[in-house]
Amino acid sequence: MKLDSPLERPPNQLASGSHDDVVDLPLSSKKLVIVVPSRKFIRERVKWFTATLIDNGVVAGAWSVLVGIIGTLVYERYLQPIYPTRSWLLWDLAVIWGWIAALTIGCLGLGQWLVVRVLRLERLPVLESAVFSMAAGVVLFVHALYLAGALRLYRPWFAVLLPAAFIVAGARHAATLVGALAREVARPSRGGPLRAVILAFGVICVGILWESFHPIL
Repeated sequence: MKLDSPLERPPNQLASGSHDDVVDLPLSSKKLVIVVPSRKFIRERVKWFTATLIDNGVVAGAWSVLVGIIGTLVYERYLQPIYPTRSWLLWDLAVIWGWIAALTIGCLGLGQWLVVRVLRLERLPVLESAVFSMAAGVVLFVHALYLAGALRLYRPWFAVLLPAAFIVAGARHAATLVGALAREVARPSRGGPLRAVILAFGVICVGILWESFHPIL
């Protein structure tokens, strides 16, 4: 049945279970076709979208972030009279961590370029490639410091320029290596108990090393 107006359509057809309701409206000598999704179709799409978000952990992640932000704001408001935010040691540590991150990214990227492009070690496993790249990048950085010292370039601007140059030169290789590392970490572990023991031993060693530089009084 073809109708000229949605008002003339029988109620049983408007509430039908089809995904779309098609309405023909007269427009001069031609007809304009309007597709109106049915309520059942909209409910199905909403349920599918919600289930997708829940399965992917998006809702749980967003809720965790929201709760964390609210908790931080409440705690900061409570702590403000006792320990003002401006005097937090966190801000000084954040600056140090930022410089460490810049150095790490720069050395990792340029080291990966040296390992892959110059030394042609393209078939290394991902973790081994990352270790060699970081070591090679640190060696390059140290040699750059020696050269800069010989040229008397130790100035405040050089402390920013050198890591920035390393980051720019090795950005593409660093991104490739980080992506490969992320895929490697996401893979199911097959090491069993031995892998867990090795990881625990590594974490303990890092903790001992950190404690040796930052003893707790």
